[in-house]
Amino acid sequence: MIVIYAALPGCSFNNSENSITYPDFDLYTTLKVLKEKGVSVQGIESDKRGGNTVTLSNGDVVRFVYASSCYVSRENDLLWMVNGNPVAGIAESVGKYPDVEVGKGGNWFVNSSDTGLSSHIMGGNRLLAIEVQGTETDPDYVAFTFSDGSELQLATLRTAVIVCFGDSVTEFGTYPQEMGAYTGTTAYNVGFGGCRMGHDQRAAYSYYDQMSMYKLAYTLMTGNFDALEQAVAQAKKPTAQGGNNDDNTSQMETLRGLDFPNVDIAVIFYGTNDFSSNYIDLGAAGSRDSSTIKGAMNLSIERLKKANPAINIVFVTPTYRFWKGGTLDADTNPNGLGHYLVDYCDAIQEEAERNGLPCLHMYYDSGIRNNFSTYIKPDGVHPTEAGAAYLAKTIGDFLISSGLIDEDGMSVN
Repeated sequence: MIVIYAALPGCSFNNSENSITYPDFDLYTTLKVLKEKGVSVQGIESDKRGGNTVTLSNGDVVRFVYASSCYVSRENDLLWMVNGNPVAGIAESVGKYPDVEVGKGGNWFVNSSDTGLSSHIMGGNRLLAIEVQGTETDPDYVAFTFSDGSELQLATLRTAVIVCFGDSVTEFGTYPQEMGAYTGTTAYNVGFGGCRMGHDQRAAYSYYDQMSMYKLAYTLMTGNFDALEQAVAQAKKPTAQGGNNDDNTSQMETLRGLDFPNVDIAVIFYGTNDFSSNYIDLGAAGSRDSSTIKGAMNLSIERLKKANPAINIVFVTPTYRFWKGGTLDADTNPNGLGHYLVDYCDAIQEEAERNGLPCLHMYYDSGIRNNFSTYIKPDGVHPTEAGAAYLAKTIGDFLISSGLIDEDGMSVN
């Protein structure tokens, strides 16, 4: 089954090489590809309204999948025609994504005689795919797009893959999974509780440094998991053997199992342990010093980009919290370096913006502050079930508003 994608005129689609705006009558041009692929398209006509009539041969079987935002105001705008006469609406051959997945759409429409489809483009409608039964399935669903409005190019349109890096807020929460469900993306949780963005200097827990963000990025850049394996094995040991009874095997194996060069988005949600460490400083703009939050960020960005040049990196700052066992208000209690938690949040935002990367500043988020006991556990740090759901929606909406995924969970880069 070949899947041909189309969109309304003026819709944008981005791939790893360029940004593309669909030309007018792109459905007309896209359907030409059906003919080039050997599907029996007898004729194509276009009208001034932006509609297209496609004549299919007897026996061709097709199905249409529309985005969930599709709104058909008049059934007559989408009709099957036989010998120039309308015979039926195509509602039974239309599915809406994600309720109906591409490849698993509505009923097939079987032509009983030479038939034309009259498709008029209306505001708010978005044709996601035309499927032709009996043709070969192309990997990842091939989308035909344009660089200059005339030269046909191939691009991949697929469900976005997101990797969620972070500390215990990520590891022990469910926000990655819930965000994936909310946005229609595939999201992986690789949170390592107690870890930092920067260099972990605790002598008794030196193995945790391999689980810090800047070191995880190094592991992905080199593809060598030996040091991380050793660190995870040591952390898993009982305290009497120098460990911490902390099993991070699952996150490590998730990270190892990723096809990282094909990951679309990395969400980096660290900083709260950097603040409470009392030794990781803020750092200077452009720093590469792993003992500072800005330096560790720059090392992480550099290494992730080497591992996957096309990856989109998004930073999320810590939320408002209490610390020292839920007893100290982060607004009024600085750490041992004299910095407040908001200083770390601001530093993350500053360095993300300096690198041209999106950053969601969560510290002053009114949802968390106004519903603190609902969204945050009594320890003052970790999200409740309601808090995890709130994070999932807030971060998911930010990815959409930043233009990294569309409302159907498709990668747009």
